[in-house]
Amino acid sequence: MKDQLIDFETAKLAKEKGFDEECFHFLPNEYGVDKNLILTDFNKKHFEICKNSLMIKNAIALPTQSLLQRWLREKHKIDIIITSNLLGYGYMLYHRYPSKNITNSKTFETYEEALEVGLQEALKLI
Repeated sequence: MKDQLIDFETAKLAKEKGFDEECFHFLPNEYGVDKNLILTDFNKKHFEICKNSLMIKNAIALPTQSLLQRWLREKHKIDIIITSNLLGYGYMLYHRYPSKNITNSKTFETYEEALEVGLQEALKLI
């Protein structure tokens, strides 16, 4: 099983909100949403050499959904809870400080689709 990378629009929003965790997948800013141009699978040594280069500094990090979810939970105290029922999946956001609950009424076909939208909405709370 492989972790799902976040969408380009979610990545742009995360960058605007200060996401700065170490990632091994990047998309150069100037290429927009063409995922064929993702710079992937940097090993640790290559990342250390490249992270200060313009290639990486101007790139948009594409973390996995789970990494971004953990960053939102640990740094911004926002929990994303995925719900399920007979029709599909949904999400709930719980912002611990200030205390705020947001429930989504839309249904998604997959867990990952619900999580992606939940990530975008959580980033907007920051």
